[in-house]
Amino acid sequence: MAGGERPDISTGAQCQDPYPCPYFEHCRAAEPPGPEFPVTLLPNAKLLIQRLQAEGHVDLRKVPLSALQNAKHLRIARATRANRPYISPDLSRVLEGIGYPRHYLDFETIMYAVPRWISTRPFQQIPFQFSCHTQQRDGRLTHAAFLDVSGRRPLAGFVKALLDAVGTEGPVLVWNQGFEATRLRELATQLPRQSKALHAVIERMVDLLPIYREHYYHRDMRGSWSIKDVLPTVAPELDYGDLAIGDGGAAQVAYREAIHPDTSQPRREELKAQLLAYCERDTFAMTRLMTVRAT
Repeated sequence: MAGGERPDISTGAQCQDPYPCPYFEHCRAAEPPGPEFPVTLLPNAKLLIQRLQAEGHVDLRKVPLSALQNAKHLRIARATRANRPYISPDLSRVLEGIGYPRHYLDFETIMYAVPRWISTRPFQQIPFQFSCHTQQRDGRLTHAAFLDVSGRRPLAGFVKALLDAVGTEGPVLVWNQGFEATRLRELATQLPRQSKALHAVIERMVDLLPIYREHYYHRDMRGSWSIKDVLPTVAPELDYGDLAIGDGGAAQVAYREAIHPDTSQPRREELKAQLLAYCERDTFAMTRLMTVRAT
């Protein structure tokens, strides 16, 4: 493939679907620079993007609004043109309606092709770490975390610490509930004695992702509502750039190194501190995102 001729086709949405192509930047380098905000930023709009490009529209800021029928696409286009974030007047009402105590929860997971621990399967996403900020109605904020870098199976310790952290009262706030809820269902199957308590946690979950998808957009998010894309537009001082570990992939690499038997104790402690700081940033970020209000 690499030694053959490059296909005579421009880069586009097909380069990311179903997975990002490793040659994307190579191909883009041979093309003229595109607009800062291309129409390919529109989410879930493959056919629309193809039509707009066929009509000669490549810059989202210049697309006629009459060509966009989807309300979300219109919000993205208007916010991109105006360079002013879209904040729904209903956002503050929705956020304020979430009860207390609020438990902001985030997991980190690891996958192994060959299972490392008994009762786990190939490519199962094993939770090895969580962070939980708990916020009271008066604003008091406390933090709990779990991370075991001993190399032993982390599941039982993870679940015990998690149930202690979230207690039995108050909503459990997550970013993308499908991920955390699925992990808890899997844990409930593997640890049947905690099944009822884990399912009770799922019932208390409140997903902030669809709330933000419906009520907030900043053009610097570039069509993504990942918390790492949303956070810098709300609290730029909390950007992940100051952390040694800045994403989930790097967290997996660090965890693998931390539990390796050849890793020295000082290096293991260093990696543990970096992992704890990264996961804590995710849940603290959610507390800040709860303060966004329309102006």
